[in-house]
Amino acid sequence: FNDTGPSVRKKVLRILKSMCAEGLTSERQCIDVCVNISAGILDGQETIQKEVLGTFHEMWVLKKRHKVEGGHLDRADLVIKVASSRRAAKDLLVEILERLLREFKETRKAFKEICTEVKKKLLELKEDDSNYLPKLEEYSKTFMLFCDTDSSLLVEHTKFVQPYLDSLMTDLPKDKIMLKMRSDVMASLLEVLRQTIPAIQPPYGKLFESLVADLKKIIRCEDMSVLRAAVPCICAVAKKEEKHVQSAQRIFRVFLNFLIKETKAMKANGTIPDNKRKTVIRSMYCLGLLVKNFDFTSSDMPNPAAVVFKILIEYCKGGNPLFKRIAIQGLFHIFTRDPDLMSKSFSA
Repeated sequence: FNDTGPSVRKKVLRILKSMCAEGLTSERQCIDVCVNISAGILDGQETIQKEVLGTFHEMWVLKKRHKVEGGHLDRADLVIKVASSRRAAKDLLVEILERLLREFKETRKAFKEICTEVKKKLLELKEDDSNYLPKLEEYSKTFMLFCDTDSSLLVEHTKFVQPYLDSLMTDLPKDKIMLKMRSDVMASLLEVLRQTIPAIQPPYGKLFESLVADLKKIIRCEDMSVLRAAVPCICAVAKKEEKHVQSAQRIFRVFLNFLIKETKAMKANGTIPDNKRKTVIRSMYCLGLLVKNFDFTSSDMPNPAAVVFKILIEYCKGGNPLFKRIAIQGLFHIFTRDPDLMSKSFSA
């Protein structure tokens, strides 16, 4: 498929499409076809792009079941395996799905059916299953693919996603690889929630109360990869339902007050105690994201972005490279809220 000749690439595409349609491929080969040809959606030849789009239209929209050597492969299972493949380029798949939605009216119905099937598989998962976390990773990545394509496809399934956050916090795997997988899954689920929350319609039931309770624990304990999704998520809840604004404000004030206190101590003593360094890093990182995603303006703090900016600048001036890196990340988040502060950073 990487041949330089357009006619050769087109012929290969048609052969692969025909083999999949006639059941001449194994399940693994059928998945590989989708992964490998996805790059063709950005091919310089428009005819190649159309062939790629046509193949995905047939395999992901029109057909609900595919013949493979030795049996059948359901459409939802094919999509799950492709979406969760480590070789798949998500941005290419999103481009393909967006174009399918634009060009074929039957696509939305098919995608909603796939999302419903993924939800059913998610609900069938048992926590004592040895493949619980790997399966949860596959389903969360599939949800993320459709969410990045069009978050409205996932809105009706959002309430089924939230309970899995609590299960992920309950029993921590001891293996480092599984711990990383757990963090990735949690971040994906939180990102799905963040993107779909604005479109959720009342009654909300206990969804937001349960989600906020989970988010408070996550923001207090989880690593940066999860915080990156958790902080914007609690801000999204606060924007959606006013009664949760106080929760976001409380988190903001706790981190801010802690950082103000430790910054003063650092100026006086010239260093941060070892037992407080992780919390200082967490505070800087979360404050930047909080300011970016929510307006914390109040009567006693008319410009919260400027307050946090002043603190983070102190850590940029310090000699600790990790503090400096996290502070700079926080500053970039703040600049999206108040771009005028960027000029002050150069003078500082």
